Amino acid sequence: MKISYVTNRGDLHQHGGYGVAGYGIVTSLQRLGHQVPWDDSTAPAQLNFCFPSVFADHLRDDQYQIYLCAWESTLLQPDWYDILDHEVDEIWAASPWVKWMLEENGYKVSQVYRHGVDPKWAPKKRKINDKVRFLYEGGSARKNPQLVHDAFKAAFGDSTDVELVMKEKYESDVRLYRGSNIIGYPGGNVKIISKIYEEDQMIQLFNVSHCLVSASSGEGFGLTGQQALATGIPVIATKECCPYTEFLGDLGLESEYVDSQWPDMHPGKILKPDFDDLVDKYRYVKDNIDSLLPKHYKQSFAVHDWADWDTLTDQAFRDLVEKLS
Repeated sequence: MKISYVTNRGDLHQHGGYGVAGYGIVTSLQRLGHQVPWDDSTAPAQLNFCFPSVFADHLRDDQYQIYLCAWESTLLQPDWYDILDHEVDEIWAASPWVKWMLEENGYKVSQVYRHGVDPKWAPKKRKINDKVRFLYEGGSARKNPQLVHDAFKAAFGDSTDVELVMKEKYESDVRLYRGSNIIGYPGGNVKIISKIYEEDQMIQLFNVSHCLVSASSGEGFGLTGQQALATGIPVIATKECCPYTEFLGDLGLESEYVDSQWPDMHPGKILKPDFDDLVDKYRYVKDNIDSLLPKHYKQSFAVHDWADWDTLTDQAFRDLVEKLS
């Protein structure tokens, strides 16, 4: 079957979540025998994996339109509602939390299409040599880099047997504060990496890390956490919006709903991770790392089965193919 694919042209690379997930969607469909052209009017169905305001210009009345939604706050942007009400045939959610949010907004969600993990993110055995390395991978305020930093410092101070590596795409906004005053930049046991990495570089970075910290205010599909788990490291993640809670163990981070700090971008409410709980989770990982690493290495093989792209894509598209073929 031919399935037209539309996303933001700026996401046609693998330097961000939408690009990586989109590559997984398209290539798994191709391996399953489907043609997946870009924005093709001759295809009987079109999968739209981007904001409705972006794909609105690519919709056709004679084509079955699916919106795959990955969103992070409790309300959609105001101009999206009319598009969803009148111009799409089905809505799919990229995670259980997104499905819950859409249904709270009054929409029927046909299914959850979870995203997979590329086999390149392979299980790796690790041991502790000199220090326990925590990894934060972000690049937006929604992923709370300052909170991740401050909770690490509250947990460990300047201890040299731990390290926090903060990998961001661009210049980091994380600072050292005394009260409300900026007094400097992170250093010592906090390392900032501000550059774009290719996928192989990211895998290498994950392979020398011992725990991923994902204290996000919302996740549309949480790909980074799945990649970390697939390589065999524990993940501290905001439990409420996490699509892989069954693999978190005791590391689900508590949170509460608060008014969004970014109402123009993310209307409604977002999640506020609990600072004290994050401090406790940091300390728990350090104190138990010798038992957590072998446990998560063993678990990583189950993560790959759970996040197999071809299986997930076949399950998601089977009914559509039968309906339109």
